[in-house]
Amino acid sequence: MKHSKGFTLIELVVVIVVLGVLAVTAAPRFIDLQSDARIATLQGLKAAIIDGADLTYSKALVDGVESESDASVQNPSSPNGFIVTHFGYPNAVFNLGISQAIDIDMADWATASNVDHPNGDPGLYAEGITLIELTNGGADVDEATLKATNCYIVYGESPAQGEQPQIEMVTTGC
Repeated sequence: MKHSKGFTLIELVVVIVVLGVLAVTAAPRFIDLQSDARIATLQGLKAAIIDGADLTYSKALVDGVESESDASVQNPSSPNGFIVTHFGYPNAVFNLGISQAIDIDMADWATASNVDHPNGDPGLYAEGITLIELTNGGADVDEATLKATNCYIVYGESPAQGEQPQIEMVTTGC
């Protein structure tokens, strides 16, 4: 009687098919890692914005300017040395307000000025920010380009005294 050693051709084909099916079902999970990384990066930026806004408001309270719609607080660690505030929180003019309150490398980000405020109020100013890799390298973009990425944050200035700024995060296109 002859004893065979190894796999038959049919067994080999079955193993290859099973491995192929597993690869096809598992691949989307591993391919989606870039999206997860972008979302995590935006979440980190959102946390930095919230912390920077809260710290600025604390400084505005100490300085007694939290009720003023147009004021500034000193910030020696920011490039300008001050942060322009709107009811105590950083205003949404990016290079004078919120960007002065957060410590990020702007080389990785693209900004859009004067975008729609998250609460829809046309009288309030808002600033958008997205990953620069999603805008083909443009650091200053318009609102349409920003929103076309579907991967951005909008920082809207405080609508009234005693109210926090509004932050909208969209991640459907990340």
